Amino acid sequence: MDDILLERHIIEKLLIKENKSFNELLNNSDSLKEHMVDINDVNDIIYSDEFDNGTYGFLNYPLNFNYDTMKNNKYKINNKKIKNDQYDELLGQNYGLLDLFLKQDNVIRSLNVYHFIKDNNINLINKTNYNKIDIDELDDNFIITKIYKIETNKIKLLYEMTKKDFIVEDKISKQIKDYTVKMNSLCLDNKKLLDYLLNFDNIDRLREIISLNENLYNVEDIMTYKFSKIINSIKISNRYEKDIYNNIINKYYGSEYQSLYDKLIAKYNIKKNIVKNALKIVLETLMRIYVDEKTNHNTYCLNKILLSSIPQTNNVNLDTSSKILINRYCKKILLNDKYLEIVDLMYQFLKKDHDMIYIISYLDGL
Repeated sequence: MDDILLERHIIEKLLIKENKSFNELLNNSDSLKEHMVDINDVNDIIYSDEFDNGTYGFLNYPLNFNYDTMKNNKYKINNKKIKNDQYDELLGQNYGLLDLFLKQDNVIRSLNVYHFIKDNNINLINKTNYNKIDIDELDDNFIITKIYKIETNKIKLLYEMTKKDFIVEDKISKQIKDYTVKMNSLCLDNKKLLDYLLNFDNIDRLREIISLNENLYNVEDIMTYKFSKIINSIKISNRYEKDIYNNIINKYYGSEYQSLYDKLIAKYNIKKNIVKNALKIVLETLMRIYVDEKTNHNTYCLNKILLSSIPQTNNVNLDTSSKILINRYCKKILLNDKYLEIVDLMYQFLKKDHDMIYIISYLDGL
């Protein structure tokens, strides 16, 4: 029993040090993936200056080989559209699916368009016959994806990425998973003990107690803070080094950005995906600005993506006294289903001295 409690204590110290919850580390993004390549993978790979603006294709497959979720997207072969009922036959002929992404001024987004590439079925190129793929169980030389540059009338292969190239091992998550497997094995006949050993909810409270004297900000304050004066005359500096910039939210808010964002989405019960996607960009920018405001720097270090999302001019469509006209205009923007336009709209409301609670409630309720 002493050994088990000692192992639990090691995990507690790890969670405090990493400033993450047990479930965050247990259910990391790789284990929650539906496809072999997702937008986070694409961002990590083509964000660097090595990849210029343009359209890129990633060989991509659902991990369970169920393509139903992809049928609503548009498929092409030799730049010609094909019908949904044709794609099963093409996959059976060893065609592979090339998932297209656009990089423009360091903004990367999915085009929701696929090309079929002959002789690039994932099983064919790996000489396997999987019906379901568990990435953790693949050998290091298994080809996860191929990266192509899509040019006029030409598809150019850039890289072939194996699991070893593609997967960055998360040693912390592995330690959490190994602990979970071991405790499940040791406590098969003692459910109460197992529940205790896998319950780390007390860590959040402990973290609060430990950090009472630290200079931590509350993300809830961002939702009620009036940013109008700042947004209307934003000043930019490059004060932070890259490592400091990347970790600034964790340092000043006591948690990773994704975790803070997820909690807000849940708390405010935001239903529209387009509002969620827009909020993700705006909230990070405001959190970084808030740090500089509170530390009396008054100039803001934002990367090119965050900076470019802040509109430099006011939207005349919101300069009317008619609430009906404003509602009609905002509904039209929402129907366009372009989240960057919603990002712009959120900033326009911020300029007019609204806070984020009002903005997300208004847009999600239209």
